[in-house]
Amino acid sequence: MSANPEVLNRLPDVKAQKGLAANPGKTGEMFDKEHPYYEQKCSKCWVNRNKSFKDAITHSGNCNNCPLANECTEEMKERNKARAKVLKEQASFLVDKALRNDAFPHDVVVTMTDIKEWLNQPHKHYAEKNELVVRLDKVFAESDYLYPIEPFKKRNSVKDEYIFEISIAGDPSWIIVHEMDWGEFRLHGVTESDKVKKPKKQEQ
Repeated sequence: MSANPEVLNRLPDVKAQKGLAANPGKTGEMFDKEHPYYEQKCSKCWVNRNKSFKDAITHSGNCNNCPLANECTEEMKERNKARAKVLKEQASFLVDKALRNDAFPHDVVVTMTDIKEWLNQPHKHYAEKNELVVRLDKVFAESDYLYPIEPFKKRNSVKDEYIFEISIAGDPSWIIVHEMDWGEFRLHGVTESDKVKKPKKQEQ
């Protein structure tokens, strides 16, 4: 092994994007105070949609440890949890009921496990997504069937997957249906990720 006498080409200095200039290893924080996620004034913070910020000076610039925001987050979690329990009971009439869509030639079965999965799945419009479960039969009937898709991962007993496009709070989302090895079609869930739109490859 010997030293390379040639001068190494160094990458040009690149200015960090706003909010990413700090070193997380030293600060313990992913973003610094200049990140667009953080409002520059407490009076403009999303917390004020539900709370009244009485002491803006005390909390200003301390977003990561804001007790008011943390309180709102915990309240939201508890509220969503309680509402999901109610929705699960209201949606129980769907169990073993066939979902139908004129563009899809198969009945789709719903189980209580599928209802729980729908309510548990993350979504940027989480509350709106959950509210749809009580009228899932109508939502599915009015959805736009697209095509079979390439699965994200291999699942036991799942032969094929299909997607149906719907709108949640004005944004597109996709219902996923599984075709099982024994011929049954089952509701799997819903996603906001357009990565599911990859059509299944045609077998050669």
